Amino acid sequence: MLGVGEPVANTHEHPCGPYRGNMAFPGVTFGQFGLTYAWFAATLAMLTGRTVVVLSNRPICDLARGRGSSTCEPVFSMSAVTRLEAEARELIDSGLVLWDRGSRQEAVSTMGQAVSVCRRLFNVDPSKIGILATALSNQGTMLHGCGRVDEAVDILNVAVNIRRILSEESHAFTADLAASLANLGMALRDRGSRTEAISALSESVDTYRTLVEREKPEYEPNLAASLNSLGNARGLNPSALDDFDEAIAILRSRSINESDELAFSLAAALNSQCGVLMHLADYERYVVNSTEAVALFRRLVETNPEGYTPYLAKALATHAGGLLKVDRKDEAYDAAAESTEIVRRLYEVNPAGWRELLLGTLRLIGPLLPALNRSEEARAVAEEIKRLSEEDHQDHLAPPRRQKRKGFFSPHRKRS
Repeated sequence: MLGVGEPVANTHEHPCGPYRGNMAFPGVTFGQFGLTYAWFAATLAMLTGRTVVVLSNRPICDLARGRGSSTCEPVFSMSAVTRLEAEARELIDSGLVLWDRGSRQEAVSTMGQAVSVCRRLFNVDPSKIGILATALSNQGTMLHGCGRVDEAVDILNVAVNIRRILSEESHAFTADLAASLANLGMALRDRGSRTEAISALSESVDTYRTLVEREKPEYEPNLAASLNSLGNARGLNPSALDDFDEAIAILRSRSINESDELAFSLAAALNSQCGVLMHLADYERYVVNSTEAVALFRRLVETNPEGYTPYLAKALATHAGGLLKVDRKDEAYDAAAESTEIVRRLYEVNPAGWRELLLGTLRLIGPLLPALNRSEEARAVAEEIKRLSEEDHQDHLAPPRRQKRKGFFSPHRKRS
């Protein structure tokens, strides 16, 4: 169904403020390096004036350090730590700014540099592993947004593993774990690993729900986002309806005037649910959802045309499909024609990324034109569909490449 699902990502971990690091050290097996826990704790405590909490005897050094590095550097120069940490945070923030501006390849490169610096920082002061997890989580989500799904899954798995260990020792890391699980789940879904995706997203939902139940209502939007993603991962399974209903109810309980992000989240959840409603033949509710989603996206376009116009195009296509089902053909044509006009502009910039949606909107318009006595335009649309279909066929004959599916919901991001 056109326009139903989650969006081409333009954000990463949900912005929830500066990284709340602590000095807990996540279980490097010091025996590998001729060190002892007592030596590490005493040395770092002497240099920093803070107590180091040894978490568990888990071999996470190789996981955090990446391939090609097998030694731990017990160099606790606080000037080196301060310099590397500042550099890492600056690179993380710069990468996110570049991504938000649409400079995706540059953003991926910058976040890769951030990961490298964070690994060096980890070697100097292993207690800073939380910053490394933040960089990895953002890097994985960016790679996912660029269609490099397999790489994204590998990196996001590492971020989840690190954050799981940290969260077991301190509730301060629980929200970080939930965010990484959500991003991993979306990447797994787009890789086709549906069962694993549902598992990761279900855990993200449960984790956010626990935070909300601990009287932390600030995580309600995150819970709604994960519920929406979980509903999308379930596909056309009727159980997805409950996920979307809960997400929508959470977002309606808050004022969507609080922020554009909340309005976007509600519009996305309403639009996402249309796929299941179409499958269940609940066309009336489908049209109610899609009408509200279009209205919300129009409001958002007024404040940020560049950022939200692509989502309006998808919502209009979804709306047109529902209007056809309830025999409101004139309105369906208007919605499909407006969507087509927007998508044509996007197609000129990125043909491969928008051809599928352009074909879909044209196929909605084509059958309606003869009834409106617009036979010449109908022939032109038929020719355009033929040309685009041939281009699409040629792309499918080319070597396979993974592309992120188009739809509606942004992953969670986090700044340094």
